Amino acid sequence: MASETTTLRWVWRGISLALVLGWLGLIYFLSARTGSEAADAISPLFWLGTLVDEIAHLVLYGGLATLLLLGFWSWRSEGYGEFRWVWLAASLALFYGLTDEYHQTFVPGRSASLKDILIDGAGAMASALVWFYLVTHWTRWTRRFKGPAGSASASAD
Repeated sequence: MASETTTLRWVWRGISLALVLGWLGLIYFLSARTGSEAADAISPLFWLGTLVDEIAHLVLYGGLATLLLLGFWSWRSEGYGEFRWVWLAASLALFYGLTDEYHQTFVPGRSASLKDILIDGAGAMASALVWFYLVTHWTRWTRRFKGPAGSASASAD
């Protein structure tokens, strides 16, 4: 049973790492597109109007923070509700946002923007905080209903 749990944990770690690396690659790919290519790529979202860029940044960096947080949690057997993991995930996502904005200065038709960096950080922190809230409340809720012996059947007698 213990080796099965260990194997599953390593699988989770590998999947988490692959998802983070894939998401970083997606952000880089989208960032490397020229100004006209980027405009063509987001044209199906025209109904969002001028908010397209902001929403894209929120979603991309919120997703990155979420995947980083899940990756960090894959190395923990407990302590999911520690705020330091939220802070670390959001900080690393923001750091990647900074490097991405710098990268865009070398792409024709693109430029770095302080507004985009702030939106990246807001999306990362908001996403990490939502997951932190959900996980801490889920673990508290499940502990409340397990009963004194650690199982739901103990309280059913």
